[in-house]
Amino acid sequence: YVFTDHGAVLHQVTLHGFIDNKKKPLELVDELSRAAHPPLKLDLFAKSFAYPEKPVYTLVPGATPTEFSYKWSDGATVEIEKKYRVHDKHLVDLEITFTRLGAAKVWVEYGLIMTGADAPGTAKSASMFGEMPDFKSPLCRVDNSLNRETAEDVAKQPKRFDGAVSFVGIDRRFFGAFLMPHTPERHSCIMTAHGAVIIAEVTSLDPVSLEDKQKSATVSY
Repeated sequence: YVFTDHGAVLHQVTLHGFIDNKKKPLELVDELSRAAHPPLKLDLFAKSFAYPEKPVYTLVPGATPTEFSYKWSDGATVEIEKKYRVHDKHLVDLEITFTRLGAAKVWVEYGLIMTGADAPGTAKSASMFGEMPDFKSPLCRVDNSLNRETAEDVAKQPKRFDGAVSFVGIDRRFFGAFLMPHTPERHSCIMTAHGAVIIAEVTSLDPVSLEDKQKSATVSY
């Protein structure tokens, strides 16, 4: 895993034991997604404070290869910490903590995204003698119902499913990358596309609200 302080997001995942259709090690984070909508980007779509479009986080001292944190703050109102724990090559825990710094109330409606984009020219179906194409599609499970869409469909009309969200992510031929809220209840799965980039987002139906004696709140994935 390679992370970056630009958004405290996932920058690269290389599966050296597997190869793609070009006989190269399989990359789970493609260049289009990395440039426009990187995986594990925090989406703050309504909030009581200013949050930049491309925030730069600070790596907290004391990081190890398996446990590390990034922090961002506006310096007066709120601090956001994204803490990662890498359990193995297939599982990463993420805790996001919002901390109120001053006396003013802090509230935020938030989501977390997983993204993927097909390489230009990727076939959408297998030919008689060709290899099975490795195209990507958004997938989520809500209230024990599996919902799979195509990139073309969500580009025309975004899809939303509310309820108990087990997972949200991007599926492909042999692998998938998924977000799993530790508390599934009262979430939404939102599927859309920006250009060639498919976006699968898990959002909470309950905004974070910090006031009076409540100084911080943590959400986990």
